[in-house]
Amino acid sequence: MTAELAVQQLPRRPWTGGRVTAFIKRHALAWELGSAVLTVVYVVLAFQQDQGISGPQSIAVLAIAGVFLVEFSVRFYDSPSRLGYFRHHWLDLVSRSTSRS
Repeated sequence: MTAELAVQQLPRRPWTGGRVTAFIKRHALAWELGSAVLTVVYVVLAFQQDQGISGPQSIAVLAIAGVFLVEFSVRFYDSPSRLGYFRHHWLDLVSRSTSRS
């Protein structure tokens, strides 16, 4: 059995039907570049926040962390194998979470 056939036999999610995973695969380079840009912005703003600069930076850090959390959650839900997705992307969840107050 080929890998493609095996993926087709995995369960499809009712709300997304695998469309999110297919979209991200079709636009992998753009998706990764967009994530990289958001990550750099997040790191710069987080460093500014650590230096005592607050206000809009704090809101932006929380907003970007929220975007990353929503992205992880949607991709986790849409994945044909949630355990497989978590095994390969657990570091995304840990590294992009925020513990700012």
